[in-house]
Parts: sequence; C-alpha cells; structure tokens
Amino acid sequence: VDAPHGLTPPISGSCCVIFVHGFNESFHSVLSALGHLLRRTSHFSHCFSLIGFAWPGRSRTGVLGTRTAAKQSASKLAHAIRTLKIWGNSVVLIGHSMGAMVTLRALQECEVSELLLLAPAVPNTALCPHGEFPAHSLQAGKVTIFYSQQDGVLYHSLLLHAPRSLKGLLRRGILVQALGRTGPAGESVHACLSVDCSGHVGEAHSMHAYLKLNVFAKHLERGVVSALADLRKSRL
Repeated sequence: VDAPHGLTPPISGSCCVIFVHGFNESFHSVLSALGHLLRRTSHFSHCFSLIGFAWPGRSRTGVLGTRTAAKQSASKLAHAIRTLKIWGNSVVLIGHSMGAMVTLRALQECEVSELLLLAPAVPNTALCPHGEFPAHSLQAGKVTIFYSQQDGVLYHSLLLHAPRSLKGLLRRGILVQALGRTGPAGESVHACLSVDCSGHVGEAHSMHAYLKLNVFAKHLERGVVSALADLRKSRL
C-alpha cells in the first residue's frame, strides 16, 4: 500500500471504508459483498472509497488455523490503515464474523474513525477490561455491533474460535456466548453501541443478510459523514 517515492497517493482526502470478510469466504464472494455494499449505499457512495481487505480466511486446519491467520493479518491491516491516514484519508472499518477478530486486533495498533461489526465471532466478553480486546485498548472513535440472538452459525461454532483458556471453561461447564449472538456483556455494554437485528436477519449469519439492512446503511452513512467532517477539521 506504500506509494512509490515521488508519486501522488492513489487515494487522498477521502473517507476510506474498509470491509473485512469472515471465515471461509472465497474471493468472488467478497467481491459480491463489495458490490452489494456499493448498491446498498448508492445514494452516498460518492462520499467514500470502498476497499476490500482480503485475508487467508480459508485454512486447511479449519477455524483454529484461521484464527492464527487472523492474528497475522491484523498487523497487515493496521499497516494499510496507517498508510491511508498518512495519505490524508479518514477510515471507517467494517468486520464480518471472524473478520471482527482481524479488525479488533488491528485497532490495538492503529486508529480509525469508526468500527462497525457484523455478527462478530468473538466472545461477548471480548471488549471487557480483561477480555481479549479491551474496549479501552481499541483506537476507534465509535464502535457499533450488529447482532442476532437467533444466529444459527454462532450458536454452534463460537467455541472453535475461542482461546484455549475459554475452551477450558467449557469443559468445566461454563458456557461462552458469541458477541454476534448476544451483543456485548459485562462492563463492555457501555463501551459501544449495539443493534439487535434478530427481527430482521433471524438465523442468518451471512454478510449479505446484514449489508441489506436499513439500520446498517444509516449507521454507515453517519460514520462516513462524521469521518469526513473530522478530516476537514484536521485541515483547518
């Protein structure tokens, strides 16, 4: 993402919306999601530059292998965000499912205007002070979580995503819930905004189920407008 020496950056003075996909998504499915996002936001898409962040979310070792890939990819995402900001852009970040892990880890290294998480596949205590991604360590102006209490995928698979310590809790009979199924828990409740989409997406977990929501489009539009306003103020 570094611009060659002496050349004008390819994106400058814009709000960059970066979409980070989840587990087991093909390149074509990500392109489809980006197209869906552009169509859904056609009335204000001229206000931002859309970027898809592709990471190796399809591991032969399954979800656990993908978790390792997510950690490694987070540093690359953070580097991309820092570069975009050096070029004079603001950044709004969107993470779906296990892509939430990539975005949350990246925001411990860099700053964005806003983070939108769709059906995040991390524990619902992840943003608590002693969680994996404490809210106070995240460099985001605002964090919004979209979840469904009926999510059929997270109901079955969250513990495959969890650290070994959390799996130990399961063996002792302690249930770990997903952030994308319950919303934030504990002290993290007041650290972010949560939107219950159960009545709209039901058991669905797919990117498209959330991208088509009016409430998501409205939050994204507000985030883009706010990011552009902050960018203009920083230039005064």
